[in-house]
Amino acid sequence: MKKEPIVDLEPRDFRHRVHPNITQRIQGGKGDFSISCDFLGFPFSRFKGTMRFNHPRPPFARIFVLESGQVVLKTPEGRHLLKSGNIYFLPPEQAFEASYLRAKIKGFHLYLSDGLGFPVGTGIKGVPALSDSRVFASIMAAVESGEPALYSAAVFQAVLQFCRPLFPELEARAALSPTYRKVLEMLAGANPESLRVGEIAKTLRISRAALSKGFQRQFKMPLKRFILDSALRRAKSLLLETDMSASEIAASLGYREAGHFQRFFRAEVGMTPLGYRGNRKTEHPL
Repeated sequence: MKKEPIVDLEPRDFRHRVHPNITQRIQGGKGDFSISCDFLGFPFSRFKGTMRFNHPRPPFARIFVLESGQVVLKTPEGRHLLKSGNIYFLPPEQAFEASYLRAKIKGFHLYLSDGLGFPVGTGIKGVPALSDSRVFASIMAAVESGEPALYSAAVFQAVLQFCRPLFPELEARAALSPTYRKVLEMLAGANPESLRVGEIAKTLRISRAALSKGFQRQFKMPLKRFILDSALRRAKSLLLETDMSASEIAASLGYREAGHFQRFFRAEVGMTPLGYRGNRKTEHPL
């Protein structure tokens, strides 16, 4: 009987931690923009037989540098055969099932963002491949050195190659209109719970519908979701990096009732704030 693939549910709460990072400012035709790459981990793997893994919702991107063997990936876009000597990009948030066929892989877990802090790469479909012997050799030589800083820099060359189709979008996003620059300033300087889309729209003297649609079009993310994510990131950071109580954290985020914060956190994370604190402090950080 064929074995079911091992389900791998990666932790999604890695952004509040400090990771090795490379950020590059790029000169576009009409303005500058930035790409930032956090290196979350370096899983270098060798599969002597066939192993299958299912990743239903990976929160970060992966770079696969396939040294030998083959990998078969199944994504919503179809079946992909990965061959040795090539470099592959697995976009964030794209489900995939991987079958490793006696493969030797240098893997890199990455979180990509732009200069405004928004994720990069979520719109990429399939599994783009890079067949560049010079970049491949550069990465392998850097890995042989044993220095993470060197092979991170080498991998960043491939990251930029995979992100090149996104450059026009990133350049346009960086050239914010005064309206959306004001929105981000308001979001950065306020407690998340005190923010309401309707109130922001009223302050800017535009309709709520126009603000929501425009934000989604500009940043590929609903404004309400951005506000909730901001609250979650700040709450998780305070839970892990301070001794503040759940009530104190709720107050710092603008919640009038600690119970409201507790319900919100549990609905989003699946456990209470203090349960999250105890659980994550005993885990190996990503």
